[in-house]
Amino acid sequence: MRVLFVAIVALLVGATAGYIVASFGGVSAPTEASFPAPDPAPQFVKPPRAGQSYGCDPIADANVVDERFKRKAIVWTNQSPSKVAIQVAPDSKRVLLMRATDVSVGVAQPEEFTITSNTASYLTAEEHLTLGIAAIIFDVKTMKMVWSFNGQGMLGIKGESVLFQCR
Repeated sequence: MRVLFVAIVALLVGATAGYIVASFGGVSAPTEASFPAPDPAPQFVKPPRAGQSYGCDPIADANVVDERFKRKAIVWTNQSPSKVAIQVAPDSKRVLLMRATDVSVGVAQPEEFTITSNTASYLTAEEHLTLGIAAIIFDVKTMKMVWSFNGQGMLGIKGESVLFQCR
């Protein structure tokens, strides 16, 4: 239920940002960026279990930011977000996430996501923050993961999603 709520909020943020950009005369047609995202060989796919760790490489990143001072919404898309490491906690109730950029500056505490569903197809988890929510959806059949954040940014509300390939 919570994952559905996160997905709806993400869609609303994206739709609102698209409407704002279009209403200011910015874009007449949607812009599309695509990146290769092949699935791994089936023999390398191992569904997550307690204590299991993965390294995840970013495939694509998209940000939507409401800049209050400029009165416009901005969208960024690229392939260069940080690599991440995730681990299913030994109690199977949490997913721990560390970014390479955080580790490089001395941050040693992982983000903790509460697992909300763990099926034969997907593992979902969420993290409630003071001014936002972050979610993970991990496709255990393709080893792809989406991390999303929706909430308050530095200059206004923002949404961000990153697609990862894990191994």
